Amino acid sequence: MMDAVIDKFGKDIWVTVEDKDHFRITAPIAVSPQFYAWIFGLGNSVKIVAPDSAVQGMKDMLEKVNQKYEE
Repeated sequence: MMDAVIDKFGKDIWVTVEDKDHFRITAPIAVSPQFYAWIFGLGNSVKIVAPDSAVQGMKDMLEKVNQKYEE
């Protein structure tokens, strides 16, 4: 996943190792549908944890997409 993160944000990010299988990054982002689509494309390998507004935005986007497939 680190390669995907560097491709997206470059090397000027804060990285914290959580454990042998997980890391956390802090990076400036432009929250947008395209950002959420990029996160979605990484599958269940990544998770937005902050800020709360970005977490909620991802939940809202997923709900809207889910609704399209329930019709």
